[in-house]
Parts: sequence; structure tokens; C-alpha cells
Amino acid sequence: MVEEKKSSQLLGILKHLLLATIAAAVVLWVYLNIVNTETPDKNVGRYAYMLSNGSYMGKIRGIGRSAKISAKVYYIEEPTGGVIEIPVKDVEVRDKPFYDK
Repeated sequence: MVEEKKSSQLLGILKHLLLATIAAAVVLWVYLNIVNTETPDKNVGRYAYMLSNGSYMGKIRGIGRSAKISAKVYYIEEPTGGVIEIPVKDVEVRDKPFYDK
């Protein structure tokens, strides 16, 4: 009798551990899929102009958060090939480049 109780308790504990592991794996999978799903920004590939004076800065290559100023920034590829980061609030985005008027 005592051995039957111990074995049934052990099987119950193993069953619960297995179910908890499966549930944790499912929750982790859902969490990682939600966190890692990035929607591409619609402005990537468009043309960036300085908001203050309208001068052409280059083509937008990405969007991110600056570690220096802790703000959202565009990564802009300049006509010379260099990449700069400019705060989103300072950029005007257009579909056509400056030479295509």
C-alpha cells in the first residue's frame, strides 16, 4: 500500500512537472514571437530633408533609438556614403529626391 502511494505520488509530481514545462515553453514561445516581431518602418528607403531649412540630407536606411540623446532617430545615408543619425522630430520625409522635381 505504502509503495503504491509513493509511486502514484511520484507519477503525479512528474506529470505536473511535465505539464508545467510544456506550459512555460508555450508562454516563452509566444512572448518571444511578440517581442521579436518588428514591423518595418514605412519611411525606410524614402528621402530625408532637414525640417528647419528643407535641405536634402540623404536616404533613410533605418529607424532606432539613440543612446546619446535617448530619442527616436533615423539612420540616414548621406550622398557621400556616410551614415548619420538625426532625431525623427527634425526630419521631413518625402517620396522624391531633391533632384527629381
